Order: sequence, then structure tokens, then C-alpha cells
Amino acid sequence: MTTIDNQQMDALISDALERQDVLESIQREVMTEVRRTARHEALRRWARVAAFAFGIPLVMLSFGVGIYLLCTHVDMQQPYMWIGIAMSAIALTTGLSRAVRDFSLSEV
Repeated sequence: MTTIDNQQMDALISDALERQDVLESIQREVMTEVRRTARHEALRRWARVAAFAFGIPLVMLSFGVGIYLLCTHVDMQQPYMWIGIAMSAIALTTGLSRAVRDFSLSEV
């Protein structure tokens, strides 16, 4: 049976305390990173919600203003102008309705 003298016992206790300090330090850093990541994800989620909430009306407004300016400043006698406007309106409506339908807060 081996005996441990006081110096070896002190060294073992010192090593154990150092390991405990390192483990606590690592745990604090991990928790800090987890909190930072959670805050970043929440901020990103709300930024996407705000962009979605303001982006769709802004796109619709821009399209409406563009159509108004087109109708007031361009000779609308040609049928291809109306066909182009109709195709653009259909594409915009389809795209926006798909975006609204597929939007989910849980997936943001």
C-alpha cells in the first residue's frame, strides 16, 4: 500500500481545484454563448417578421405606383401594354400569395 505525503496530497487538491475552476469557466462560456445565440435567433426571427410585414405592402404599393405612372405617362392604346400589365399583375399576385401562404412563424 502506498502512502501519500502532505506535498502530494496538496498537489492533488490543487490539481482538483484547478480542474474545477476550468470546468466552471468552460460552463460559463458555454452558457454565455447559448444565451447570445438565443438572443441572435430571436432578433433574426423578429427582423424577418418585420421585413415580411412591411415588405409585402411596400411591393404592392410600388407596383401600384408603377402602374399608375405607366398609365398616366404612356400611350395605353396598344394591347401589348395591357397584356404586359396583366402578366405582371398575375405574377406578382401569385408570388405574393405563395409567400403569404408558406410563411410560418415557427419556421422563421
